[in-house]
Amino acid sequence: MTSRRSAFLPLAAVVAVLALAGCSNPAPAPTTAAPTTPATSPTPTPTGSADPVDPDAPAGQCADSAISVAVAEGDAGAGNLYYQVVFTNTGTTACELRGYPGVSVVGDGNGTQIGAAAAELQGGPEVATYTVEPGGTIGASLTAVNVAGGGGPLGDACQATTGDGWRVYPPHSFEAVFVEAPGVAACANAATPWLTIAPLSAE
Repeated sequence: MTSRRSAFLPLAAVVAVLALAGCSNPAPAPTTAAPTTPATSPTPTPTGSADPVDPDAPAGQCADSAISVAVAEGDAGAGNLYYQVVFTNTGTTACELRGYPGVSVVGDGNGTQIGAAAAELQGGPEVATYTVEPGGTIGASLTAVNVAGGGGPLGDACQATTGDGWRVYPPHSFEAVFVEAPGVAACANAATPWLTIAPLSAE
């Protein structure tokens, strides 16, 4: 019996070694490829600036970070309200602005646009490039139909309401500035034009 038991020991040892080898090299698990997202091309930016580039902008376009915006209310007359959208160069070097600002009224406490944005005035001042020195200003005239109290001359078509203020895009800029004006009158009907913006002018 002793001799037969010892004869089986080498075979048992071989089986144990093969079993251990099988455990240390498991079959590779199947893999699933991660979904891919199509690459998008970033908006071109000028050297040394994070501002997107408008190819129609003047060569010395003021950086968004170097402009402050205000909307000053002027006189009223003939069923209209008159404003001046004023841009101030807050930087340390001169820069250029040209053309029409983008203007609309926003509300709901979250910047939602109310009604139509200002239409560009046709036949007004000539579009020109203006150099704005540090601390200097340049403005554009904004005309609004006086729609307070039920739509004014526009009547029910206006769908009169009020907003929180103005959203203003400097000319050739993709960065909007919010100018607070609580209770500013507006037309909620996007099909009713009631705002008109002129190009920048030194007058």
